[in-house]
Amino acid sequence: MLLSLPTTQGLLKIRNMMADVVVKQSKIHGRGVFAARDFKKGEVVIQWHPKILTKMEMEKLTTEEKRYVEKINEETYYLMQEPERFVNHSCEGNARIGNSCDVAVRDIKIGEEILSDYNNEGMVEFDCTCGSGHCRRRVK
Repeated sequence: MLLSLPTTQGLLKIRNMMADVVVKQSKIHGRGVFAARDFKKGEVVIQWHPKILTKMEMEKLTTEEKRYVEKINEETYYLMQEPERFVNHSCEGNARIGNSCDVAVRDIKIGEEILSDYNNEGMVEFDCTCGSGHCRRRVK
């Protein structure tokens, strides 16, 4: 599969977007993504840059790396990269997934963890430990 490499302008945009968020320890789960500046409702917080894999390439990944894979169709998979791979779930997320981005659903203050409601995306099923006042306890 041939993929085009990002342009210099594209790489600068990625670097600038990475400066807008930081990855560090999360109280919710492992590592998380945190705002390094304020974001307004509707603003793109993270533009994804996944590595596109074939089914054969995906099957060769380690168990740890497979945690960050999203199936697109029977033969195509996304291997999420940093920082998007570390956006944790919350039943009251402050971001939503759309067009390969995490978009703020409300104003987000510097230092807040960027959280998305995975249930709205139908991506995975798991027991929830987000700690939100509206936690559903099970995401499916």
